[in-house]
Amino acid sequence: MRLQVAFLGAEASYRFVSAFHQLRFDTPLDWTPSDRLNSRMITWNTASYEEFPQARWVDKEVDQCYKDTACTAVYIYSSEPSWDEMPQNGFEPRNWYSLFFNGSAPTERDFIRRPIDVRYTIKDAAVYIKRWRH
Repeated sequence: MRLQVAFLGAEASYRFVSAFHQLRFDTPLDWTPSDRLNSRMITWNTASYEEFPQARWVDKEVDQCYKDTACTAVYIYSSEPSWDEMPQNGFEPRNWYSLFFNGSAPTERDFIRRPIDVRYTIKDAAVYIKRWRH
């Protein structure tokens, strides 16, 4: 029974991820949304980097976008505090973040590289675009 449940979970995950296509970015994967996407963000999530392997975080967040008819794209990345933030916040481990967008599908041109001090804290950046609305 346990094997069957795990298989169904993987099948559901594949269905959701296959309903999206991933934007292609040059490495390093430190891309961030440009200011023109600010007004289109509908929600966001965060979780401990250690709690979720990358594939599991992507599946979870893409699933949430898939189920939300207003969501057209999800931007996923990991980050840790910048050196400027550390004196105020102390050292915190890396976290996962997801930003959900509505409206027309963003393209690679909607994402930029920030100044170097910000860029070094962003890793694992990926954008998943919903192929169709339901």
